[in-house]
Amino acid sequence: NPAVWWGGFIAFFLVIYDAFKLRDRKLIFVLIAIFSQYIPWVIIPRLTFIYHYFATVPFLIFGLVYVLGEVRKRWAFGKELVIFFAIITLILFVLFYPILSGMIVERAYVETYLRWFPCWVFH
Repeated sequence: NPAVWWGGFIAFFLVIYDAFKLRDRKLIFVLIAIFSQYIPWVIIPRLTFIYHYFATVPFLIFGLVYVLGEVRKRWAFGKELVIFFAIITLILFVLFYPILSGMIVERAYVETYLRWFPCWVFH
């Protein structure tokens, strides 16, 4: 889900900032978990595939949940923003589910709705 991946990526940097600013042990644990799952694959000289990154996704989600919780607490429209993000995430899940689950779909569906960037390859 692009919302989870990209949102988690952005949240990762915000978690780094808050972890060191607030000296929050929970956030530091999340960072250690992310790095411990990702760093071993970075140092391997062969081509790294996306499935090597999958182990970091749960920890990116922890970071994303933390950031969304902070947005909800600190901003006047935070609750609405969190609900909007959840709706976008659900819509993208429904949109991408057929291709990610291995269902047979028309190529036009993939080309029209899922290929946002030319470098995205769906087989």
